[in-house]
Amino acid sequence: MSPDPTPQLEKIRALALALPEAAERLSHGSPGFHIAKGKFFAYFWHNHHGDGETIVIVKTSGRDEQAMLIEMDPDCYYSPPYMGPSGWIAMRLDRDDVDWDRVGDRIAASWELVAPRRLLEAGGRCATKRPPPRRPPQSRSPSPLQRPSRCRARRCRSRPIAR
Repeated sequence: MSPDPTPQLEKIRALALALPEAAERLSHGSPGFHIAKGKFFAYFWHNHHGDGETIVIVKTSGRDEQAMLIEMDPDCYYSPPYMGPSGWIAMRLDRDDVDWDRVGDRIAASWELVAPRRLLEAGGRCATKRPPPRRPPQSRSPSPLQRPSRCRARRCRSRPIAR
């Protein structure tokens, strides 16, 4: 366990908040990263329930990818408590040989799994971090189905006038 998790948290924060519309808020007392008004894509835990680990938890595409990552590098990856059964994966950050490029790629891949279509279509994680452009109001006339009826009676607006 690293005594001071601040350097790892700052790196995770920089990687996560560089993604479009990413935001940070506490989740169960630990920093969590989510898409603004949306789903979480990463969590930072330090000595969670006294486990002695400093980790980042990211979403995977499912249990198959989770199992493959753990088998590929069990020193780096493991299935975290509570979230592991849902396919999330933990990456250890308290080792001397942390591959920060790999951590950044896993955070970005996790972001892509929860990002709404409009962000993915706007370029995904390669897009610059700025709010989506506002569309000007459309000035078309409503379709005939959207026009109010021509009924003259104030109480009945849905019945057309018989001619």
